[in-house]
Amino acid sequence: MSIIAITIDSANLSTKYLSAIKKYSGLGFIEVKNKIQNNNYLAETDGDDPDKLQELKSLIDDLTKSGASVKIFDSDPYAEGVTQFEEISYEEFINNINRLNEILEEIKDLDDELSK
Repeated sequence: MSIIAITIDSANLSTKYLSAIKKYSGLGFIEVKNKIQNNNYLAETDGDDPDKLQELKSLIDDLTKSGASVKIFDSDPYAEGVTQFEEISYEEFINNINRLNEILEEIKDLDDELSK
């Protein structure tokens, strides 16, 4: 199972997007601010769940519109016992969502065919 996580560049810390992160994560403003300043992951989600990925995409879009510099990371589930995160582009993130949706649609189609 892969994990997708995000960080925000602390150089442009603004209160504009703190509420969006608070709403998504359930963390308090001070915790969010500390995570940003310490360059910790603000949000993590299951990279195999299309609904959760869509929620994260909405958060990323909101943050970007508010002027935040968002970095997206994907984990390597095959790293030797340790989850290694690698930065990916927004386009790669969107491609992952689209690919997952296509795979799930193909599985649904196959299930429909087998149930006939």
